[in-house]
Amino acid sequence: MQFRYLAVAALAATSTTPAAAQDFVMLEPSSDWALSMTDDYCVIARNFGEGAESVQLDLRAYDPGALFHVLLSGPLAQPAPTAERIRFVLGTSEYYDPTFVTGTIGGRTSTMLKPVFSLGPLADGAAERLEASQPVSTYSNPEVEAAVREFRFLDGMQQQFGLKTGSMGHVMDALRVCARQLADEWGVTFAEHMALSRVARQEGPFRWLGSRGFQRRLAEGSLWSLRLLVGEDGRAVDCRLSGAASAADAEQACDMAKDRARFEPALDAEGNPARDYWVITVQP
Repeated sequence: MQFRYLAVAALAATSTTPAAAQDFVMLEPSSDWALSMTDDYCVIARNFGEGAESVQLDLRAYDPGALFHVLLSGPLAQPAPTAERIRFVLGTSEYYDPTFVTGTIGGRTSTMLKPVFSLGPLADGAAERLEASQPVSTYSNPEVEAAVREFRFLDGMQQQFGLKTGSMGHVMDALRVCARQLADEWGVTFAEHMALSRVARQEGPFRWLGSRGFQRRLAEGSLWSLRLLVGEDGRAVDCRLSGAASAADAEQACDMAKDRARFEPALDAEGNPARDYWVITVQP
């Protein structure tokens, strides 16, 4: 699985606990976690707080390793008018400092943090496997995920708030299981993908992804993903685009991808060319 247009968000560490703002609000859960699957991604969501002080946290995974996008919606989830970044804190000391975009996403006015996240540093060996184009089963360390019990959204928000999520271990496990089941419908199962000695990797830059001809087929302001099934010859044999402006636009964009995309094919355990899936996810 390759991500060429979204890097994993860098995790910074600070030796001091961020000072709590005078108006900081910590929200208790007001619903259970709800997991659902679409044709393109898995999403697990939970509501926190009530009324004017409420937030829905939405974690979306397009990848079986459970890298995820963070979406916030609700009355309290409003960035400050001049903000360029939002400080997103795990616990009290480890934090992300991502940019964000606001808009109507999935029918809700939402704030989406950019880019794609894992909970804490990458799992042991994940970075090395990515560098060697080897499959990765999970990007996050399960012990770190289990230790995360709250999210805090600080600088950059009109109202600083926290969410008492409880341990995120079982949440991320559920998201991973869902995303792996999703991948099993792609023409190469997750187990087959993990058995590869090398995943499919793009051959040279895909400049056509940024071309006007491709970009105009995307819905404005959408989060979109392109999934290709790559054959033994390095050519895309199947394609799915989510976030297209219409079904016709998705078909035309996929025709372009199948015509222009070139890969070094995946290799099986014996070093023979094999089929594999390849996905990119791009935020507005």
